[in-house]
Amino acid sequence: MDSSNPTQTVSPARRRLFFILGGVLLLLIAAGAATHYKSFMNQESSPKGEAEEGEAEAPLNLGLRYYHGKGEPQNDALAAEWFQKAADQGDSQAQLLLGLMYYEGEGVPQDFALAAEWFRKAADQGNPVAQRRLGSLFYEGEGVPQDFVLAAEWFHKAAAQGVPEARRLLGVMYFKGEGVPRNFTLAAEWFRKAADQGNSHAQGILGDMYYEGQGVPQDFLLAAEWFRKAADQGNIEAEGRLGIMYANGQGVPEDFFLAAEWFRKAADQGDSHAQMLLGLMYYEGKGVPKDNQKALEWLKTSAAQGNTEAQDMLEELGQQW
Repeated sequence: MDSSNPTQTVSPARRRLFFILGGVLLLLIAAGAATHYKSFMNQESSPKGEAEEGEAEAPLNLGLRYYHGKGEPQNDALAAEWFQKAADQGDSQAQLLLGLMYYEGEGVPQDFALAAEWFRKAADQGNPVAQRRLGSLFYEGEGVPQDFVLAAEWFHKAAAQGVPEARRLLGVMYFKGEGVPRNFTLAAEWFRKAADQGNSHAQGILGDMYYEGQGVPQDFLLAAEWFRKAADQGNIEAEGRLGIMYANGQGVPEDFFLAAEWFRKAADQGDSHAQMLLGLMYYEGKGVPKDNQKALEWLKTSAAQGNTEAQDMLEELGQQW
């Protein structure tokens, strides 16, 4: 055979195989191997057979099939087995997923130490989500000795790769001075990075920092803007804080009706402070029709959650909680 012309004596069967494999390759390039499992299902070869041949990507994909119940019956134990095969071959995504399964106890016994081991393997390969998860384990002391310095280091690595939650957590560490020197300015910078990516918790905290003037100049207008961004995503604390700003006319026009609306959103989600404030608004008839019965109901709901202000108000009104 002429090696310079590999198609010279290729049989029809082999040309058909080249055509099939070429089709698979185009699908993978166009759509991404990790997300388009259906492209494998339409091929002649079995994904389980491919997985057993030893390439890490195939065990990972088969594990995902079992985990999500797409193309295979949903089975966490089998998902973990295939993730293990891919993880043992060095696939960082499989290592992350196996770590998550050990952390949650899905398909394997819950084991924070093994979760930490697999997160570290993936993190050492630069997997940003694994870096964030490993940082959280060091922060909480789960599966590893608690170590704020190491937590901050891993959060820094993940934050540098743009992980919003790592940026928020790094902001928390700078705000509290845990593992890093306390620095409100740096805290605000990291909260802003996460907030700009849509992290509602970071948006709410940044609103608080503008409200209090911590790390940034005090600015009620910006505080209200950030509270609204977080509140629009259902952040309970931000909903209550935005209600307070409408009630006090800080950064927004005074509006008791809108204040009551935001208090109700937070109260309906169980925020005891918002429940207490909504009770007061019913008692005073501000933003809502005066209704002593509803006032008592909200105050008692708040008091039952341990809100001491609501408890004191009920005692002053001669009511038991």
